[in-house]
Amino acid sequence: MAEYKKYVLKRGCELIINDNVKSNILPLIYYFTNDTRFFKCSNVHGEEFIYNGKAKQSIPSFKKGILIIGNYGNGKTSSMKIFQQIFSRLDNLKFRSYPANEIIDLYECVSTSQEKANFWYLMKKDVIHFGDVKTERIANNYGSVNIFKDIIEKREERDLKTYMDCNFRETKPGDLKDALLEFGQMYGSRVFDRLFKMFNVIEFKGSSFRK
Repeated sequence: MAEYKKYVLKRGCELIINDNVKSNILPLIYYFTNDTRFFKCSNVHGEEFIYNGKAKQSIPSFKKGILIIGNYGNGKTSSMKIFQQIFSRLDNLKFRSYPANEIIDLYECVSTSQEKANFWYLMKKDVIHFGDVKTERIANNYGSVNIFKDIIEKREERDLKTYMDCNFRETKPGDLKDALLEFGQMYGSRVFDRLFKMFNVIEFKGSSFRK
Protein backbone atom coordinates (compact mmCIF):
# COMPACT_ATOMS: atom_id res chain seq x y z
CA MET A 1 0.00 0.00 0.00
CA ALA A 2 2.89 2.39 0.77
CA GLU A 3 4.31 2.05 -2.76
CA TYR A 4 0.84 2.59 -4.22
CA LYS A 5 0.38 5.79 -2.20
CA LYS A 6 3.85 7.01 -3.14
CA TYR A 7 3.24 6.53 -6.85
CA VAL A 8 -0.20 8.20 -6.82
CA LEU A 9 1.20 11.23 -5.01
CA LYS A 10 4.15 11.41 -7.41
CA ARG A 11 1.67 11.56 -10.28
CA GLY A 12 0.06 14.59 -8.68
CA CYS A 13 -3.29 12.85 -8.24
CA GLU A 14 -5.68 13.41 -5.40
CA LEU A 15 -5.20 10.49 -3.02
CA ILE A 16 -8.45 9.27 -1.52
CA ILE A 17 -8.08 6.43 0.96
CA ASN A 18 -11.30 5.09 2.44
CA ASP A 19 -12.53 1.62 3.38
CA ASN A 20 -13.62 0.85 -0.18
CA VAL A 21 -10.28 1.90 -1.66
CA LYS A 22 -8.39 -0.24 0.85
CA SER A 23 -10.58 -3.28 0.21
CA ASN A 24 -10.15 -2.78 -3.53
CA ILE A 25 -6.37 -2.34 -3.57
CA LEU A 26 -5.32 -4.92 -0.99
CA PRO A 27 -6.38 -7.97 -3.06
CA LEU A 28 -4.25 -6.67 -5.94
CA ILE A 29 -1.24 -6.17 -3.67
CA TYR A 30 -1.72 -9.66 -2.21
CA TYR A 31 -2.17 -11.16 -5.70
CA PHE A 32 0.96 -9.60 -7.17
CA THR A 33 3.04 -10.60 -4.13
CA ASN A 34 1.63 -14.15 -3.92
CA ASP A 35 0.38 -13.43 -0.40
CA THR A 36 -2.15 -16.04 0.70
CA ARG A 37 -4.25 -13.31 2.35
CA PHE A 38 -5.54 -12.82 -1.20
CA PHE A 39 -7.78 -15.87 -0.78
CA LYS A 40 -9.43 -14.41 2.32
CA CYS A 41 -10.41 -11.07 0.76
CA SER A 42 -14.16 -10.60 0.78
CA ASN A 43 -14.22 -9.06 -2.70
CA VAL A 44 -12.35 -11.97 -4.33
CA HIS A 45 -15.28 -14.01 -5.55
CA GLY A 46 -15.32 -17.78 -5.86
CA GLU A 47 -19.03 -18.41 -5.42
CA GLU A 48 -20.68 -21.06 -7.53
CA PHE A 49 -23.72 -20.26 -9.60
CA ILE A 50 -25.82 -22.30 -11.99
CA TYR A 51 -26.03 -21.30 -15.63
CA ASN A 52 -27.99 -23.38 -18.14
CA GLY A 53 -28.00 -26.24 -15.66
CA LYS A 54 -24.22 -26.20 -15.19
CA ALA A 55 -22.23 -25.04 -12.19
CA LYS A 56 -19.91 -22.10 -12.87
CA GLN A 57 -17.19 -21.10 -10.44
CA SER A 58 -13.91 -19.22 -10.54
CA ILE A 59 -11.74 -20.79 -7.85
CA PRO A 60 -9.12 -18.19 -6.81
CA SER A 61 -5.56 -19.05 -7.83
CA PHE A 62 -2.28 -17.21 -8.32
CA LYS A 63 -1.94 -19.05 -11.64
CA LYS A 64 -4.94 -17.21 -13.06
CA GLY A 65 -5.21 -13.67 -14.31
CA ILE A 66 -7.56 -11.10 -12.82
CA LEU A 67 -10.91 -9.71 -13.92
CA ILE A 68 -11.90 -6.59 -12.00
CA ILE A 69 -15.58 -5.68 -12.06
CA GLY A 70 -17.12 -2.58 -10.51
CA ASN A 71 -19.06 0.62 -10.99
CA TYR A 72 -17.75 3.08 -13.56
CA GLY A 73 -15.13 5.56 -12.41
CA ASN A 74 -14.16 3.84 -9.16
CA GLY A 75 -10.49 3.24 -9.95
CA LYS A 76 -10.32 -0.10 -11.75
CA THR A 77 -8.33 0.93 -14.82
CA SER A 78 -6.30 3.65 -13.07
CA SER A 79 -5.23 1.22 -10.33
CA MET A 80 -3.98 -1.26 -12.91
CA LYS A 81 -2.08 1.51 -14.71
CA ILE A 82 -0.38 2.41 -11.44
CA PHE A 83 0.68 -1.20 -10.89
CA GLN A 84 1.91 -1.35 -14.48
CA GLN A 85 4.19 1.62 -13.83
CA ILE A 86 5.39 0.28 -10.47
CA PHE A 87 6.28 -3.07 -12.07
CA SER A 88 7.76 -1.69 -15.31
CA ARG A 89 11.32 -2.70 -14.36
CA LEU A 90 10.44 -6.03 -12.75
CA ASP A 91 10.61 -8.81 -15.32
CA ASN A 92 8.51 -11.20 -13.25
CA LEU A 93 5.66 -8.72 -12.73
CA LYS A 94 5.66 -6.28 -15.66
CA PHE A 95 2.77 -6.24 -18.09
CA ARG A 96 1.48 -4.22 -21.02
CA SER A 97 -1.77 -2.25 -20.75
CA TYR A 98 -4.24 -1.08 -23.40
CA PRO A 99 -7.68 0.51 -23.24
CA ALA A 100 -10.10 -1.77 -25.09
CA ASN A 101 -10.86 0.75 -27.81
CA GLU A 102 -7.14 1.31 -28.44
CA ILE A 103 -6.98 -2.35 -29.46
CA ILE A 104 -9.80 -1.69 -31.93
CA ASP A 105 -7.89 1.31 -33.30
CA LEU A 106 -4.74 -0.79 -33.72
CA TYR A 107 -6.66 -3.49 -35.58
CA GLU A 108 -8.42 -1.02 -37.86
CA CYS A 109 -5.03 0.42 -38.90
CA VAL A 110 -3.95 -2.99 -40.23
CA SER A 111 -3.78 -2.92 -44.02
CA THR A 112 -1.50 -5.81 -45.02
CA SER A 113 -1.23 -9.48 -44.15
CA GLN A 114 2.11 -8.80 -42.41
CA GLU A 115 0.61 -6.02 -40.29
CA LYS A 116 -2.23 -8.36 -39.33
CA ALA A 117 0.29 -11.02 -38.35
CA ASN A 118 2.18 -8.44 -36.28
CA PHE A 119 -1.04 -7.40 -34.52
CA TRP A 120 -1.87 -10.97 -33.51
CA TYR A 121 1.72 -11.60 -32.49
CA LEU A 122 1.41 -8.76 -29.97
CA MET A 123 -1.97 -10.01 -28.72
CA LYS A 124 -0.68 -13.56 -28.23
CA LYS A 125 2.40 -12.87 -26.10
CA ASP A 126 3.29 -11.63 -22.63
CA VAL A 127 1.00 -10.58 -19.82
CA ILE A 128 -1.48 -7.91 -20.95
CA HIS A 129 -4.06 -5.78 -19.18
CA PHE A 130 -7.10 -4.69 -21.19
CA GLY A 131 -9.00 -1.79 -19.65
CA ASP A 132 -12.71 -0.99 -19.96
CA VAL A 133 -13.58 -4.23 -21.73
CA LYS A 134 -17.18 -4.51 -22.96
CA THR A 135 -17.21 -0.81 -23.88
CA GLU A 136 -15.35 -1.27 -27.16
CA ARG A 137 -17.01 -0.94 -30.54
CA ILE A 138 -17.04 -3.72 -33.12
CA ALA A 139 -13.93 -3.46 -35.29
CA ASN A 140 -14.40 -2.73 -38.97
CA ASN A 141 -11.55 -3.71 -41.25
CA TYR A 142 -12.67 -5.51 -44.41
CA GLY A 143 -15.72 -6.66 -42.47
CA SER A 144 -16.91 -6.56 -38.87
CA VAL A 145 -14.79 -8.41 -36.30
CA ASN A 146 -15.49 -9.10 -32.61
CA ILE A 147 -11.86 -8.61 -31.65
CA PHE A 148 -12.07 -9.39 -27.95
CA LYS A 149 -13.85 -12.67 -28.58
CA ASP A 150 -10.83 -13.72 -30.64
CA ILE A 151 -8.26 -12.25 -28.22
CA ILE A 152 -9.72 -14.01 -25.17
CA GLU A 153 -9.98 -17.34 -26.98
CA LYS A 154 -6.46 -17.18 -28.40
CA ARG A 155 -4.91 -16.17 -25.07
CA GLU A 156 -6.75 -18.94 -23.23
CA GLU A 157 -5.56 -21.51 -25.78
CA ARG A 158 -1.96 -20.45 -25.04
CA ASP A 159 -2.52 -20.28 -21.29
CA LEU A 160 -1.40 -16.64 -21.20
CA LYS A 161 -2.04 -14.68 -18.03
CA THR A 162 -4.46 -11.86 -18.78
CA TYR A 163 -5.80 -8.93 -16.76
CA MET A 164 -9.07 -7.19 -17.57
CA ASP A 165 -11.38 -4.68 -15.99
CA CYS A 166 -14.97 -3.84 -16.83
CA ASN A 167 -18.07 -2.15 -15.46
CA PHE A 168 -21.27 -3.65 -14.22
CA ARG A 169 -24.04 -3.49 -16.77
CA GLU A 170 -25.43 0.03 -16.56
CA THR A 171 -28.94 -1.22 -15.82
CA LYS A 172 -27.73 -3.67 -13.13
CA PRO A 173 -25.08 -1.97 -10.96
CA GLY A 174 -23.69 -4.26 -8.30
CA ASP A 175 -24.91 -7.46 -10.02
CA LEU A 176 -21.70 -9.48 -10.38
CA LYS A 177 -23.38 -12.52 -11.90
CA ASP A 178 -25.02 -10.39 -14.56
CA ALA A 179 -21.70 -8.69 -15.36
CA LEU A 180 -20.20 -12.13 -16.05
CA LEU A 181 -23.20 -13.22 -18.10
CA GLU A 182 -22.77 -10.10 -20.23
CA PHE A 183 -19.42 -11.49 -21.42
CA GLY A 184 -21.32 -14.45 -22.86
CA GLN A 185 -23.85 -12.19 -24.51
CA MET A 186 -21.15 -10.03 -26.10
CA TYR A 187 -18.48 -12.61 -26.93
CA GLY A 188 -20.30 -15.95 -26.97
CA SER A 189 -20.62 -19.02 -24.76
CA ARG A 190 -17.05 -20.21 -25.46
CA VAL A 191 -15.63 -17.01 -23.96
CA PHE A 192 -18.07 -17.17 -21.04
CA ASP A 193 -16.84 -20.67 -20.19
CA ARG A 194 -13.22 -19.57 -20.41
CA LEU A 195 -13.69 -16.75 -17.90
CA PHE A 196 -13.79 -19.16 -14.96
CA LYS A 197 -10.57 -20.89 -15.97
CA MET A 198 -8.69 -17.69 -16.86
CA PHE A 199 -9.57 -15.21 -14.14
CA ASN A 200 -9.79 -14.46 -10.48
CA VAL A 201 -12.91 -12.31 -10.17
CA ILE A 202 -12.35 -9.21 -8.02
CA GLU A 203 -15.14 -6.76 -7.26
CA PHE A 204 -14.21 -3.11 -6.83
CA LYS A 205 -16.56 -1.49 -4.33
CA GLY A 206 -17.70 2.12 -4.23
CA SER A 207 -19.07 4.74 -6.55
CA SER A 208 -17.33 6.97 -9.08
CA PHE A 209 -14.52 9.33 -8.04
CA ARG A 210 -15.09 11.43 -11.17
CA LYS A 211 -16.44 14.91 -10.59
